[in-house]
Amino acid sequence: NKVHQMTPQIINAGKIRLHNSSTDVDQHFDNLRREYADALNRLRDFVDDAIDTGDFVRASETAMRRHTSHCEDSIRDNQPQQMVENTSQIARLGNRVLMAAKNEADNSEE
Repeated sequence: NKVHQMTPQIINAGKIRLHNSSTDVDQHFDNLRREYADALNRLRDFVDDAIDTGDFVRASETAMRRHTSHCEDSIRDNQPQQMVENTSQIARLGNRVLMAAKNEADNSEE
């Protein structure tokens, strides 16, 4: 809920910063950005606690395979932007899998 509430604030602060850069504006944006990042991290932690890690890894693998196929299609069709978008998705999913696995390992040690 906090992420949802903060989204318009961070967008507006970014717009203000884009058109009016000053120390105060930059500080305000940086504070909001940090608070927003913290809220996103807490939300991600809640989601990670609520899901089965094995199911998440399997779903991520399926999504990564789908993005790999789309990436190969983009290369064949000479669509570099779609290729970049799909490889970025693969990298993000891989990173999330690593984070979830690390959290699972840390929790099992406790």
